[in-house]
Amino acid sequence: MSALIAARGALANRNVLAAELGYCAYAIVLHGAWLAALVYAFSQGGVIEAGLVAFGVLLPAALAAPLLSVAAGRLDPSRALGLGYAIQALACGVTAATIWMDAPAIVTYIGVAVLTAAQLPSRPTLLSMLPSVVSHPSELAAANATAGLIETLGSFLGPAAAASLLFSTSPAVAFAAAGILMAVATVSAALVRTSRDDDGLVVTASAWREMAGGVRALRSRADVRLIVTMIAAGLFIFGALSVALAAIAVDQLGQSEATAALLGSAIGIGGVIGAVLSFLLVGLRRLTIPLALALLSVAVPIMAVSAAESLVLVLALLALTGLGRPVMEVAGRTLLQGLSAEDDLAQVFGLLEGLNMAALAIGSLVFSLAAGSVGLDVALIAFGAVLPCLLIVQFRQLREIDHARPEVDTNLLALLRTSPIFAPLPAFQVEQLLVGMDEHQMAPGEIVFLEGDTGDRLHVVVDGSALVELPDGEVETDVGGYFGEIALLRDQPRMATVRAGAAGLRTRSLDRDAFLAAISGVARSSHRTSREVARRLGEDEHDTI
Repeated sequence: MSALIAARGALANRNVLAAELGYCAYAIVLHGAWLAALVYAFSQGGVIEAGLVAFGVLLPAALAAPLLSVAAGRLDPSRALGLGYAIQALACGVTAATIWMDAPAIVTYIGVAVLTAAQLPSRPTLLSMLPSVVSHPSELAAANATAGLIETLGSFLGPAAAASLLFSTSPAVAFAAAGILMAVATVSAALVRTSRDDDGLVVTASAWREMAGGVRALRSRADVRLIVTMIAAGLFIFGALSVALAAIAVDQLGQSEATAALLGSAIGIGGVIGAVLSFLLVGLRRLTIPLALALLSVAVPIMAVSAAESLVLVLALLALTGLGRPVMEVAGRTLLQGLSAEDDLAQVFGLLEGLNMAALAIGSLVFSLAAGSVGLDVALIAFGAVLPCLLIVQFRQLREIDHARPEVDTNLLALLRTSPIFAPLPAFQVEQLLVGMDEHQMAPGEIVFLEGDTGDRLHVVVDGSALVELPDGEVETDVGGYFGEIALLRDQPRMATVRAGAAGLRTRSLDRDAFLAAISGVARSSHRTSREVARRLGEDEHDTI
């Protein structure tokens, strides 16, 4: 019940709702158009051509993904989403035209490559934007779960629509319909307004330098690297499965090529169930076990498919595989959003998108070659065994991520996350800071510190209010506000006297070294703090940054 309430609360945010509606159209096209492209490639040259096309389209896209995500990150998120969706709409229309005109297959594949590349920034942009449009950690998990539900609905509706169109018409009609959906998504994205305040922060670094932020996060954080690896490994298996569907339909089950779309729909149906189950993750602080179980749900049924001869049984097994994907992605994405700083978040998800594309590409190619050399059944068993083996090797390190998280007051954590100082920091880092904070309780009128005192702590108001005595009068700081940062940043004595308000005052304080160490590592937090200091002192903020 609490999960449904959190999900309802997330969608009550009209910006989240607009973003998710556009993402729905994107998800349908993502899965439906890709399956239509693979079926088209299979009709041209069998499983080998389908695998080669998948590899040839996905690998360049994977290499471009981080740079494209950085480029998208330089725009307002809603504009980046809208631009990406518009390009996808155009690419779908052009691809449909090439098939209608019976152009050489290579021309159609180029259109698919452009579509795939244009799709890459959309998911990282959405995922990096969500923390800035929600107000509570449980709402973030709900928004992630909603995105997962939408994507898995797309993984069902996309192939189902493709199957209907492929049985009755041709891939050209499927791509034309996809273009119309992406035009709708473009309009929806234009309605999104984020609460992320960049405070006029101008991006001066090169795109390559910005991209290094994500690389730095992967290189320096073993926990981030492990989660990215697990998600990419899961997508490696789905890459293999994407080219296996046509072979399973034709070679193993003796059905038509269009049946591959029906098999893809079964994965989508399982994904819808898994996406609903992923709402159970809302509010959970321990996410690595659900991640591990989801990976097993992806892998084990694939091994069983190798021995299945009934269409109904294959559909059921593929539905189980599909069930694991949204849980894997929601748990993994939520963990990454907690482990990564806001400055690096878009780049981390951009790198993840690139690695996912590379995993899909390599999985597609390797599986097609393996199926051609050792047989479809052996290839399915071998690929299905990859994830269980990886979990055996990495499970201890995976569990340590959860064990490293301290027990904290989630309401207090949500309060700190609304502060412009702490909001850009990784959620897990704010948790660690919260554990190290001291609590102070003061009666009405009691002095917190005097003007001229040595500045050694930052205070955050968690109950009551504080009165800051200034030459031109008192300024009241309410719950969620903070004071004491000027002396810490400027290394100078206190510039004002602060006392408790009429209802008393309760604060959490952070010592100088911990505060400076926290904000100095994240440019956006440092910028916002410096800007606020300049505002309070009546200075030109550009002289203080």
